[in-house]
Amino acid sequence: MCGRISFAPSEKKIKKLFPQLGKQDQLKISYNIAPSQHTYIIKDLDDPTLHYCLWGLIPSWAKDSKKNGLNFNARVEGILSKPTFRVPFRKQRCLVPVDSFYEWRKVDKEKFPYRFIPAKGEIMYLAGIWDQWISSNGYPVQSFSILTVPANTFVSKLHDRMPYILETEEAINTWMKKETSMETLGDVIQSASEDYLSCYRVSKALNYLSNDNLDLHKQEPEILDLFSQF
Repeated sequence: MCGRISFAPSEKKIKKLFPQLGKQDQLKISYNIAPSQHTYIIKDLDDPTLHYCLWGLIPSWAKDSKKNGLNFNARVEGILSKPTFRVPFRKQRCLVPVDSFYEWRKVDKEKFPYRFIPAKGEIMYLAGIWDQWISSNGYPVQSFSILTVPANTFVSKLHDRMPYILETEEAINTWMKKETSMETLGDVIQSASEDYLSCYRVSKALNYLSNDNLDLHKQEPEILDLFSQF
């Protein structure tokens, strides 16, 4: 599963990755993004505009938006058999830029959050699919889901699923090209390389969506020793 993400790149990273933008204050930064909230996606590599969209896909044919929060992840297994995801997977693939995603470890009655980041510190691009739904008053709502795959050994210490991370430029291009066949995508979609991510424990303040600040990225003392062998 991928149920909490962060998009809070430094101004230096923004200038490098999104040169069409100016300073960081032009972007809505968040350290604690959950389904049913908004963040950025890229829908076209030829026009890498950042679109601020709802996390939780509402299919274009939906009668209402009440169940959008349930569609924040799309399992790659059997995705073409699900009406909600079938057309977006074929025609409306996107990138979800994040600097990290979070998972939790439950110990007794406590939940300890961990932050997964790229080992080399760059922005990650998660594979997503998007759609546009028109509300009853004619207002267009663009929304997305993040694809998930079985967790690699590293992430499986905390969860059996993980987002599909596009680790290379080639992977990004393959995912985003509309002419890429379903067979090709089936062959290349996989869990992240074991050495791609690093992880550390963060504050339990992350458990509450009302908290959204830089302190959520600070490392907390390790008490579970889950990743000592990596």
